[in-house]
Amino acid sequence: MRRPTRKAFAALVAAAGLALPLLTPTPASAATATSRFANYRYGDCLRETSETGLKGDRCTTGRGSLLWQWNGRLNTSTTLKNNFWGRCLDSNDRGDVYPLPCNGGSYQKWVTVQPAARSAIMLQSVGTGRCLYQQDNGYYRTVICDRNAQNQRFTVG
Repeated sequence: MRRPTRKAFAALVAAAGLALPLLTPTPASAATATSRFANYRYGDCLRETSETGLKGDRCTTGRGSLLWQWNGRLNTSTTLKNNFWGRCLDSNDRGDVYPLPCNGGSYQKWVTVQPAARSAIMLQSVGTGRCLYQQDNGYYRTVICDRNAQNQRFTVG
């Protein structure tokens, strides 16, 4: 009977070493959740209406543009990518909020702040430090974060 040689053993170890990175999860393959973000004050869901528009809409419309992909974890940084249009929620220092092609920049990253257990979350821009809020007219902007402002809170579902 023939015994394995050192060369065969070395080849086996090398092959295992090459295969190991294929089994390690990467950020691109990280699990994502697809959810609606409903404003706590108005009950409207964040919806991308066009290439440049965002507006609150009834959560029951069934529109795919009401759904957003995110990392699914609270109190972490995530992007919000529209499930229908494929663009990411972006903002600037003036308080404007709009969808843009995803670029991974800090203005497209949002911290899902949950101030207390089982409370509605706040979406705070990493790039500006400002929080997303829904205006009375249904449109969105960012403003200095206020944990007591119901129009800055969102339920996720």
